[in-house]
Amino acid sequence: MTNYEKAMELLKKGKAEKHRTFDDTGIICITKVNHDHLWACVRPDDTVELIWDSTHQNYDGKISDDLTKITWNVKEVEIL
Repeated sequence: MTNYEKAMELLKKGKAEKHRTFDDTGIICITKVNHDHLWACVRPDDTVELIWDSTHQNYDGKISDDLTKITWNVKEVEIL
C-alpha cells in the first residue's frame, strides 16, 4: 500500500483526520502520535510531511505497513 492508502485506513480507524482543505487537496492529517507538538500531513501524491510546532521539518515520512509508526530519517514516532 502507498502512504496515502495507509493514511486512508488510519482515517477509517479514527486515527487520522481530514485536513480543513481536504475537499480541495485530499490532505489527511495524523495528529495522534506519541510525541507532543508533532503531526504529519499525507498528500495524495504520497508525500508525508512532518510538522513540529507548525513548522515544516521533512517531506520524507513513511507510514509503517502495520500502521503503527511514522518514520523519517532515523527518527520514529508511534501512532496512537
